Amino acid sequence: MEVEPSQNDSDIEPGLELMQQACAALDSRTRTPNMHDLVSAWREYFYAKATKKTTINDTEAATALKVLQYLEKLSKERNLHRPLLPATFLKVASEVLGQVKFGKDHREVRRQESSVALARELYRTLQERSLSAISSEDITTVGLREGEGGNISSDVVAAEEHEDDATGESSEAAYSKSQAVELERATRQARLSLISVLCESGCAREARDLITTRSASSTTERKEWRQIIRGFEMIKDIDELRATAVMLRSISTSLEQSLYGNFVVAYANAGSMVDLKAHLDLSRIDKISPSSLRQVILACLRENEMDLGRRIVLAITESGSLQTTRDFWDAIFLWALGTGKGVDEVNRMMEVMRRTNDTFVPNNQTIHILIRYANTRNDPYLAERLVDLGRTWKVAPDATMYLLQMDYRLSVGDIEGARTSYQRAQMHDIEENEDIPRIHRLLQAMCRSKRYSFDSIMTVLEDLNGRNVRFPPETVAALTTLHLLREEYHDVVDLLRTHIPHLSIDDRAIVRDVLLNVCLDRKNSLARVWDTYMIYQAIFPEVSREARTKIMQEFLLRERCDMAVHVFNHMREHSSEETQPTTDTYAIALAGAGKLHDTEGLEVLHNALKLDMNIEPCTKLYNALMLGYLGCDLPRRALTFWEDIVSSREGPSYESLLIVFRVTEEVPFGERKALQVWKQLRDLDVEITRDLVAAYVGSLQGNYLYDEARKFMLECEESLGVKPDAVILGTMYNSSRLYAKQVETEQWMKEHFPDTWEDMLKLGKTQRADSLLHRIDVGVELQP
Repeated sequence: MEVEPSQNDSDIEPGLELMQQACAALDSRTRTPNMHDLVSAWREYFYAKATKKTTINDTEAATALKVLQYLEKLSKERNLHRPLLPATFLKVASEVLGQVKFGKDHREVRRQESSVALARELYRTLQERSLSAISSEDITTVGLREGEGGNISSDVVAAEEHEDDATGESSEAAYSKSQAVELERATRQARLSLISVLCESGCAREARDLITTRSASSTTERKEWRQIIRGFEMIKDIDELRATAVMLRSISTSLEQSLYGNFVVAYANAGSMVDLKAHLDLSRIDKISPSSLRQVILACLRENEMDLGRRIVLAITESGSLQTTRDFWDAIFLWALGTGKGVDEVNRMMEVMRRTNDTFVPNNQTIHILIRYANTRNDPYLAERLVDLGRTWKVAPDATMYLLQMDYRLSVGDIEGARTSYQRAQMHDIEENEDIPRIHRLLQAMCRSKRYSFDSIMTVLEDLNGRNVRFPPETVAALTTLHLLREEYHDVVDLLRTHIPHLSIDDRAIVRDVLLNVCLDRKNSLARVWDTYMIYQAIFPEVSREARTKIMQEFLLRERCDMAVHVFNHMREHSSEETQPTTDTYAIALAGAGKLHDTEGLEVLHNALKLDMNIEPCTKLYNALMLGYLGCDLPRRALTFWEDIVSSREGPSYESLLIVFRVTEEVPFGERKALQVWKQLRDLDVEITRDLVAAYVGSLQGNYLYDEARKFMLECEESLGVKPDAVILGTMYNSSRLYAKQVETEQWMKEHFPDTWEDMLKLGKTQRADSLLHRIDVGVELQP
């Protein structure tokens, strides 16, 4: 099928397409879009992201980074008094980049390299502008209250709608006071976003280096330090957590104390029980939130620190918190369940809680906490009993409980049970789209199981489509496989065009691999492989040369040289040099066309080689041309490339020698060239191998020099140290052109090499379809 270029995709943010075109132009060194249009595209894109509160993926970040660097370079080269991209535009971009927060339970998708690079470049650019403004105009920095420059608001957007176009003619006044204020705001926002991105990317140490000491009471500063602590917690860098604690202590005791609970949780989740014990002050147990204490207790259970866990529970009990705060009881129940208490014992403890305070009863949060713990133990039976425990206390299942049910049912492959939980969850209000990851897992499981009808899968899919959410790569991959198996290629194209633009570079690879595997699966029909390939190369222009070469080889193996040539031409027409064919690619294609006896395909490839200015002729290419024309029954043409090899600086390779002997076997009077080459080898004292002996004797036999061939065989062990084996005999046998001579050769071999003849027969003997001649499968395939 032909995949037409997408004319319009309403799901792609405005401005992104033009920025992508600019990047493609920069890569191919062609004319870029008008710089004013590019500035407008940048603004439209990031304002749309800010308004929708959607995040930027790594592919989009790479595009934005290249556009930013290009426009900054233009501003400097043209000596513009104002940069093409004003500070307000960069501020909004920083806000968008920093929108992803740490996920629940400290699980967070790591940022990729381009996102980090963009965050760094935004901060560097604004810092550079600030220094330039101060040095050139002696601008007095306008102090701002801490906390200004937060998330973009409708007021800011409205104000910027009336802002003068920064790409217009430069004003005589380089910077006004308001511009200096905005520049400082933008720089602060870029710094905050960079710290956030670095922490989420495992670069918390670099983020910590960005923090400057300000007022210890600053809310913004505490927020930054929390991000630093969480960043080290994510990568379990205990040494840096300790260093951060020491640093905070030297800056401000009150700041350190305000982050006490954060360090407790960080040491717990990082599994550093030694540091947790040293940092945890049981006399201040009531200063730690119940949710943080639950994480500490989970760490004790996970690390088998039972003594510490018991002391924490005792401290909670003695502090009186159980009489005043119901949520502390959830930590006690969690400890009981983790230390082997059964559901019935936990139920009795709940009775004790109610007697302590009539208002204290188990609620949904209690059951959720316990079910989550059961899920971490992969114990669905315990989880089901806890659901029943909730019913005993008249805790009606809510959306979260059904979602937790989906978790443990999917973990044990109970797809139907998870589907039932999903349907029940839809009857409740679900906050923050918590069900979406579970629905995706359910959808993927249904696609993999191959037990569910297409309609039942589409019913779940329609729910997601109706909520206008982005699909993770695993879901896109599963649905792509489903549609491909049903040969619904237009649906595959629609699916990919909708979701691929929003996937990061690494995530796109997950979907690409699905299509590549379909192309390389020999069980698939040729039509399915071809249609899949056409979608593959149209939707994913970044497909590597290696992957494309594998597909080209697959079509050659399927004996469709015309399709292989199409794949080759797609590589040749690609704008990126990293994808265009190399010498190895040409060699594979040329040899493959010869093997399939496809003269037309060979000529197309050879003509392409002649016109390719990036490829220098070399021995490997000449070898491939010899093999190609030999396979197309044009041995005379093939032999001309041997002359090119001989006259080249590189000279012949070992493969060249094997190939030229094979060519001389087919060309009329080829024995002259064979004898000449052999003499040169002997004169140059080249090491003679078994394969060279086989190739040479095959040339003699193929040119009707039967006596010479037999004499050579009888003398080669003594003169060359090469004993005739099954491969040598088989090559000589196969080179016989007359049936009578082949029978005569067979009798001669039986007489002079009886044991080797038997070994040769074991390789396999078949009759040719076009004659009475037989052939031995010697298993030798010439390579360029």
